[in-house]
Amino acid sequence: MSAAILPPLLWQTRLQPVACGSAFAIDFNDRKPNPLYNAPLNAPRHDDILRCRTKELCKTPHLGFLPCNVRGEPRYATFLADNILDAFKEHDWLDDLTNEASITMLLYTPTLDSLTLLYVRCRFDASGRLYPSFTLNTYTILGDTEQFWSWLALCTATILISLLRIAAMLRELALRRLKGRRGMIFDMLLAGVMCAFVSISLYRRCFAKSARDLTMPLLETYYGATDITSRDQVQLTLEKYFDVLDSLVEHFDAEVTQITVSFVIMLVSFVRMLFYLSIHPRIGVLSETVFAALDNILHFLVAFFFVFIFLAWLGCWAMGRDSDLFSTLDSALNTSFQMLIGEYPFREVWKEGNLQRFWYMIYTFFIFFLSLNIFLAIIVEAFLDVKKRVDSYIVTEKAFLVDIMTIMRGSVWFKLRGLPSREELTQHLSASKHMTGAATVSELVRSKFLRFKDKDKARELLTFYLNIVGEVILHAEEHQQLRWRRDRRQLERGLVEHFGHGDIQELHRCASMIQACWRLRRARKAALPESSPSKFLRPRRTVRVSKTCGPGSLKLQLTSMTRPLAASSSPRCVKDAAADEKRAHSVVIPAGMV
Repeated sequence: MSAAILPPLLWQTRLQPVACGSAFAIDFNDRKPNPLYNAPLNAPRHDDILRCRTKELCKTPHLGFLPCNVRGEPRYATFLADNILDAFKEHDWLDDLTNEASITMLLYTPTLDSLTLLYVRCRFDASGRLYPSFTLNTYTILGDTEQFWSWLALCTATILISLLRIAAMLRELALRRLKGRRGMIFDMLLAGVMCAFVSISLYRRCFAKSARDLTMPLLETYYGATDITSRDQVQLTLEKYFDVLDSLVEHFDAEVTQITVSFVIMLVSFVRMLFYLSIHPRIGVLSETVFAALDNILHFLVAFFFVFIFLAWLGCWAMGRDSDLFSTLDSALNTSFQMLIGEYPFREVWKEGNLQRFWYMIYTFFIFFLSLNIFLAIIVEAFLDVKKRVDSYIVTEKAFLVDIMTIMRGSVWFKLRGLPSREELTQHLSASKHMTGAATVSELVRSKFLRFKDKDKARELLTFYLNIVGEVILHAEEHQQLRWRRDRRQLERGLVEHFGHGDIQELHRCASMIQACWRLRRARKAALPESSPSKFLRPRRTVRVSKTCGPGSLKLQLTSMTRPLAASSSPRCVKDAAADEKRAHSVVIPAGMV
C-alpha cells in the first residue's frame, strides 16, 4: 500500500490579458447590456467580456493568491482540500488566462521502500483545448532494503566481467590479426560503456544524495508550521515545496535518463547477441535475412515515411479542428501508428464526416494494404534467398545443442591433446577456401597455421570431427580407407562369431594361409593347357587333421594329389604329374575353432 506524504499541490501559471484587436471582438465589447433580458445578459459590465492574452506570464495577485517565484516563473499554488474546491469553482480559479495547471503528489510505499512522484499537467491552448500529460516516476531506496547487497554483488560482477572482456579483446587484437577486428573493437567499446554505466550507478546509489534526503527538509518545513493562517508561513512552505519539487524532478529525470541509457545498452547487447547466433547456420538465418533485405528495406522506408507523414499531416489539417485524435501532428502520428497495427478509431456514423471516411480509405489502401504487403514481400524474398544459400553450402548439420556441447568438449580436448585451437583451424580454412574437396591429413600437416607435430596428430583431429560430423568431411582416398577398415572389422567379427574364438591375430594367420593355398590352386589350374579333360590329371585335394602342433591346437594339412585320368596320357602330362605328385600345405587352427 502507498500513502501520500503531503496533501496534493495544485498550481497554475497565468498569462497577462490584452485587448483583442479583431473587429468582431471590439464591436461585441462595445455593445450595451439590455435590461429586458434575463441574467446574465442584463448585468452591467465592468470590463470587456471578450479578451485576449499575451505570451508573457502574469505576476499580479489572482483571487487573493500571490504567485511564488520559482526560478523566475510565477506560480499560483495551494494545497488541495475539500473546503476550497467549491470556492475554486464558484470564483473561476481556472479561467481563460490559465496557461498551465498542474497537480503534484508525493507517495511512499513502505513495503518496497520507494518514493513516487505523481505529476499531472494540463496545458491550455488559446482555443481552450486541453493537452494533458501524465508522469509517474518511482525511485527505490535500495540502501535500506534486503536486495541492496544482491544488487551490489551483481554490479561488481558486471564490472569485473566487463574488464575481463576488455582485457581479452586487447590481447586478441595484439596477438592476432583476425578477420573480425571491427566486431572485436565494437565488443570492447560496448564492454567499456557498460562498465562506466554501472560505475556511475554505483556512485549514485552509494554516495550521491537520494530522493529521501531531498524530501526530508520538505517534511520538516510542512509539519513545523506554527500558524497556518499566516500568509508568510504558507508562502514559505509553498516555496520550500517547489524547491524540493524541482530537485526531485531533476533527480527523477536523471533516473529516467539512466534507465534510458541502460535500455539502449541492453538493446545493443541484444542485437549483438543476435549477430553472435549467426555462428550456427540455422539460427543465423534471422540476422542473415536482415542483412540481405537491408538495402531494400532502407529504400522502402524512404517512400513509406513520406507517405505516412503526409497522410498524418493531411488528417491533422483536415480533421484536427473537430477531432481530438488529429488535433496536433503528434496525436495524428500516434493515431496513424495505431491504425498501422489495426486499431482503427472508428466512431458512430453520425460523428464521422465524409472527408474522414475518405481519408480512412486512402490510408487503408496506401499504408495497410500496399506498404505492409510490400514490406512483407521484401522480408519473405530475403528469407527464401538466405535459406536457399544456407542449404546450398551446408554439407552436414547437427542440432544447436549438439554444436554447443561439441565446442565445449573440443576446447578441453584440444588443449589436453596438444591440437591446434579452433581459431587457428578457422584461419587455415579461410586461407584455403579456394581449394576444392575435403581437407586431407597431408594438407593439415603442411599448413603454416596449424603446426602439427606429425601426421598422427592431424589424423586425430580429423577423427575428432569425423565422429561428430560424419564421413562427408573425408577425402576420396580416406573414404576408401575407411570403407576398407570397416569391412575388415566386419570380417573379423564374422570370423569370431563363426569359429567362436577371440584370438584375431591367429585367425588372421590361418586365413592368410588358406587364401595362399587357394591362390596357388587357381594359378596352377590356369597354367594347364586347354585340351580335353580326359587327357589331364585332375587335382585331388585331401584334408588331414592331426594334433602335432601341441596341446590346444589342431594342424590342418591340405594335400594336393594327382591321379591319372586316362591310361593313354602323354609323356608331358606324366612328367607334370610326377613333378606335382604331392604338395602338402599345413595350417594351424586353434582347437576352439573346430
